[in-house]
Amino acid sequence: MNSKNVLIIEDSEEKIKDLMCKLKSEGYNVRLSAASKETACSKDNGYKILEKLPMLIWRCGVDKKCNYFNKTWLNFRGRTLDLSIVRDITEKTQAEMALKESQENYHSLLMNMSSGFAFHKILYDENSHPIDFEYIEVNGVYEKILGISRDEIIGKRLTEVIPGIKKLSKDWIKICAQVATTVEPIRLEEYYSQVFKRWYSTYIYSTSHGYFAAIYTDITERKLAEDAIRQSQEKYQSLFDNMLNGFTYNELVFDKDGNPEDFIMIDANEAYEKLTGIKREYAIGRRASEIYKFKLDPDWMEKCYNTAFNGKSYVLDNLYSQSMNRWYSTTLYSPKKGYFATMSQEISDRVRAVMALQASKVKYQTMLMTMNSGFGYFKVSCDEKGIPNNCIYLEVNQGFERLINRESNQIIGKSILELSPFSKIVIDKYTEVLKLVALEGGNYKVEELYLEDLNKWCSVFAYSPEKGYLAVILNDITYERNSRELMKIAKEEADAANKAKSEFLANMSHEIRTPLTGVVGMIDITLSTELTPMQSENLNIAKKCANSLLVIINDILDFSKIEANILRLESTNFNVKELIEGIIKFHSSSAEEKGLALNYMFSSNIPEFLIGDSNRLMQVVNNLISNAIKFTEDGSVAVSVVVKRQEIINEQVELKFSISDTGIGIAHDEMNRLFKSFSQVDSSYTKKYGGNGLGLVITKQLIELMGGTIWVESEKSKGSVFDFTLKMNLGKRPRIEPSDQAKLPTTQKSLHILLVEDDKVNQLVVSRVLKDKSHQVDVANNGIEAIEMHSQKQYDVIFMDIQLPIMDGIEATRLIREREGSLIHTPIIALTAFALQGDKERFLLIGMDDYLSKPIVLGQLIKTLDNVSTQKWERGLPVSGIRASETGEVVFLDAVNYQLDAEKQNVIQEITDNVKQLTKDLASNDFSNIETIAKRVKNQFNQIEADELKNSAFRIELALRRGNLKEAIEYAMQLDYEFETFKKSISYMGV
Repeated sequence: MNSKNVLIIEDSEEKIKDLMCKLKSEGYNVRLSAASKETACSKDNGYKILEKLPMLIWRCGVDKKCNYFNKTWLNFRGRTLDLSIVRDITEKTQAEMALKESQENYHSLLMNMSSGFAFHKILYDENSHPIDFEYIEVNGVYEKILGISRDEIIGKRLTEVIPGIKKLSKDWIKICAQVATTVEPIRLEEYYSQVFKRWYSTYIYSTSHGYFAAIYTDITERKLAEDAIRQSQEKYQSLFDNMLNGFTYNELVFDKDGNPEDFIMIDANEAYEKLTGIKREYAIGRRASEIYKFKLDPDWMEKCYNTAFNGKSYVLDNLYSQSMNRWYSTTLYSPKKGYFATMSQEISDRVRAVMALQASKVKYQTMLMTMNSGFGYFKVSCDEKGIPNNCIYLEVNQGFERLINRESNQIIGKSILELSPFSKIVIDKYTEVLKLVALEGGNYKVEELYLEDLNKWCSVFAYSPEKGYLAVILNDITYERNSRELMKIAKEEADAANKAKSEFLANMSHEIRTPLTGVVGMIDITLSTELTPMQSENLNIAKKCANSLLVIINDILDFSKIEANILRLESTNFNVKELIEGIIKFHSSSAEEKGLALNYMFSSNIPEFLIGDSNRLMQVVNNLISNAIKFTEDGSVAVSVVVKRQEIINEQVELKFSISDTGIGIAHDEMNRLFKSFSQVDSSYTKKYGGNGLGLVITKQLIELMGGTIWVESEKSKGSVFDFTLKMNLGKRPRIEPSDQAKLPTTQKSLHILLVEDDKVNQLVVSRVLKDKSHQVDVANNGIEAIEMHSQKQYDVIFMDIQLPIMDGIEATRLIREREGSLIHTPIIALTAFALQGDKERFLLIGMDDYLSKPIVLGQLIKTLDNVSTQKWERGLPVSGIRASETGEVVFLDAVNYQLDAEKQNVIQEITDNVKQLTKDLASNDFSNIETIAKRVKNQFNQIEADELKNSAFRIELALRRGNLKEAIEYAMQLDYEFETFKKSISYMGV
C-alpha cells in the first residue's frame, strides 16, 4: 500500500479487530467510521487529511463482489465490508489553506494599499484584436481616482467608465493588451493621464493569459516638486550663465605651513569670459596664479581666507587691472565653508565718467566763473511758515560782480536785502517762484526783469541744484531792449511809410486809371468812325500803348498789395481746362506773329472742376506764357498740365504746370536774379524786350500765396522750362439755374440812365457810347447830386463811380437802397479804379449789381448794361438782394425768398458774439480757446448757408492744428472783415 493511502473500513458493526490489527501492524492508527466519506487516521502522533480516490488502486485477496468508483464490497469472515481507498492530502490541504490565506492577505493588501489597483479582463473583437477590457476588481484608491463607487465600475467596460479614453489615451488599450497577451509586465515610471490631468507611476502585469492588473501610484506632487526643482535649477543655472556680473567659485590652496597662497577656480559663468577675455574651459581647474600670470597679493589672499573660513564679505570698488587696463567692482562671499565666490562687474566706463565729470566740473566751474553772464549761487532762507523771505550769497562770478558793480568779497555771505533795498520788491513779487524753484526743484525763466537800483534790464534763469539752494544766471539785456525799442519805433515808422505808399498807389491807381479810361474811350469812339488806314493804324497803336501802360499799373498795384500783405485770394469753382484753353487762345495771335508754335497738353486724369483763385492762376500762366513768347525768336512754346498727386479722402489734387520754350535761355549763375523785384537777368533785355522786372516776382509770390512752389530749369541759348505746382480742392459741376439756362437777350429798348462820375473825360466817353446806343443819359458829379436826381426821376440803370467828391459811391448806393426799400430795385453798376481796397464781390454785397474796372472797355460796358437791365424789366417788382452765382453771374433774389427767419437772426447774433470773442482772444494772445470758437463759428456759418465764411473759419481751425499762429491770426482778421461785410450787405438789402 502506498504510504500516502489508507484503507478505510466501513461496517455496520463498530469493531473488526482482525482488520484493525493488520492495519495497525502496518503502522496505521485506524478509526472506524460508519458510512463516512472522509476519515482521519492518526499516524506519528498527528492527523492527516484524507480524501477518497476516484478509482480502486489496491485490492484485498478476496472475492470481488462489485466495483463502483472507489468502493469495493468484500466478504470478510462472513461479513460484507465496504472498503475505500483514500489519499493523504494533508500537505496539499495545508498548502491550499496557506495559499488561501496568502490570497486573502494579498487581496487585503491590494484593496487597502495607498496606490490605485484595478484587475481587468481583455476583450477582443471577431478578429482577435483587443478593443476594450472589463473591470473585475478595483480598490478604494482607484475608486477615488475615478471619482465613482466600486459598484459603478465592476463588470463595466473601460470605455463605459471613461468614455473619452480612446481619444485621450490612444495607446492605453494596446499597451495593456500586450501585457495580458505576453504576460510580460511593463512599468511606466512617469505617465501623464490626459483624462485625470495627473502624473502616475504605473505597473502593469498579468496573472494569466487574457487578464492583467494595473497599479497606479499618484506621483503628481512629486513630479511637480521635481519640475519645480528642475526649473529652479535651470533658472538659477540660466541666471548664473546669463548674469551680467562675472562669477567664479573657488577653493583655497595652502602652502606647507597652512597659509593661503593661491586658489583653484571650480566654476565660472559666461560673463566672466566677457569680463576678462579668459575662456572658462581654460580657467576651471587651474590655479589663479596660472590663469592671471601674476603672483597673488597677500592682502587679497587674506581677504579670500577670511571670506572662506570666517564668513566675512567684502565689496572692493575701483580695482584696477593693469594687464587688462580695466576697472572692476568685486564682491567676495562664502557659499560654503572653505570656499569663496567672487562676483565682479566692469566699471571702467563709470570710473572714467566720474573722472570726466570731475574734469568737466572743474571746466564748467571755470566757465561759470569766467563767463560774461552773471552767475550767483544762493541759500534761500524762509520764515516760520516756510515762505522764502531772503537769499544769502554763497558764490558769484566776475560777470555778476560787473553787473552789480561790486566785488565778491563785498557780496559773499551777505543777503540780497542787505545789498539792495529794492530786492524786497522782487522777493515779494516772485515769492511763489522762489518756493517752486528752490524748495520744489523746478526752474523758471524771466525774459525781462528791471533792476531799479541798477537801472538795468536783465533776463533771468533760475534753477535749484539742491533743495534750499538757488542758482541764477543773469544777462544784461539793457542794450538789446533799447535797440528793440528803437527797432519798434523804426518799424512803426516804416509801416507808416508803407501805409502812405499804399495810399499813394491807391490814389495813383485812380489818378492814372481815370484819364486812361478817357484815353481808351476816346480811341474806341474814334475807331468806330470813318477813318483813313493811317488814322486807324495810329489809333490802334495808341490803344496798344494805353493797354501796355495799364499792364504796368496793374503789376505795380499787385506788387504793392503783396508787399503790404493785403492781397486776398478768392475761392471759386472753375474749369481748369477751359481756363488754360482760353489763355492759349488769347496768346495764339502773338505767337503766330512771331512764327512760333504754341502747343498745350493735359493729362487725362485732370479733374474737370477745381476750387481756387482762377483769376490769379490765369495771371500766373499769362505772365509765364507772355515771357516765353517774348524771349523766343524761333521754335515753340508749350504748356502742359498734369496731375502730380490726388488725395481722394481729402478731395484734393496737386497739379503741375509746365511752360517751356526754345528761347534765349538763362545762364546758371544768372538764375538768382530771376525773382528779384525790378530786376532782369540782363539790363540789355529791358531795351530789347521791355518790361518792368515785376512779372516773375509777382508770379512767384502769387504761387506761394496759393500754397504752391515754382522753379526753373534753363540752359543758355537753348530755352527754359518754368514749372510750378498748386494744390487745390476738387470742385463740382455748377448747377445751372433755370434763369441762367438761356442767354439773356440784348435789350433794344431805350433806357434812362444816370451816370455818376466826377471826371469830365469819363463823363464824355461813357455818355457818348450810351447815347450812340439810343439811351438817355443824365450826369451827376457826386453822390449828393446822384441822390437828388434819383429822388426826382426813376432811372432804369445807374452807373456809379466809387471815388466821388462830397459823398462817395458806396454811401450814395446805401442811401438809394434805403429809399427804394424792398419794392423797387434800380440796377447799379460800379465804376472804379479803387483796386487796392475792394473787388467785385464786395460791391455786390453792399447793394450794387455789377462791377466795371477802369479803364472801361466799351464792349464790356455794353455787355454789363445788357445783363443788369434785362434781368428785371418790370419796374416796381420786389427785389431784396443779389448774389454772385457759381459761374460769376449776378443773380437777383426775390424778397420773399431772401428773408432771414428768427432762428437765422439768432444764429447771426451768436456768430457776432463769437467773432468778437475770437478777436479779443487774439488781441490778448490767449490761444487756448480759439480753435474751439473757430469750430463753433464754422458750424454756425453752415447753419445760415454762408459757405465762404464757413471756409474762412475752417482755415483758422486748420492753421491752429498745424501750429501756425501767424496764419491763424491773418485768417481771423480776414474772417472779421468778411463777416462785417456780410452783415452790412444783408442790412443794406433790408433783411
